[in-house]
Amino acid sequence: MSKISRETLIGAWILEDYFIEDSNGNREYPLGENAQGIIMYTPDGYMSAQLMEPGRPEFEVNNMHKGQPDEYAKAAGGYHAYSGRFDFDEEKQELRHYMDVSLFPNYVGGSQIREARVVGDILYVSNPKFNNQLVWRRAKDNRPA
Repeated sequence: MSKISRETLIGAWILEDYFIEDSNGNREYPLGENAQGIIMYTPDGYMSAQLMEPGRPEFEVNNMHKGQPDEYAKAAGGYHAYSGRFDFDEEKQELRHYMDVSLFPNYVGGSQIREARVVGDILYVSNPKFNNQLVWRRAKDNRPA
């Protein structure tokens, strides 16, 4: 397997799969088997990850600031989001995400190491601490022709 560079990561990626796999190969899908998401890496060293479970119930009132406590709980329970800086150690092939903002308050101010590899247009990212596996496909160029 060839090593990747930091520049390989730059751009937007669409989530193909997100699961946690135990030592027996059993998979758990924290956001369902059809989770959706986008992760972006910018040339100036920032990243943003947004993942969601499709089909989350809408709020009764069409105002994100006027939801009921149970609506917020259901919405947040099916969503994972954070953004911040990133760096990539090309020798170790380790990606580090710094959580400057996050839906999960415990992440704010922290960082986590990810293992990364790219095969063609597919980015494989894993979090060895939690056995999370994420598979991303490079997004199509969205610039006008």
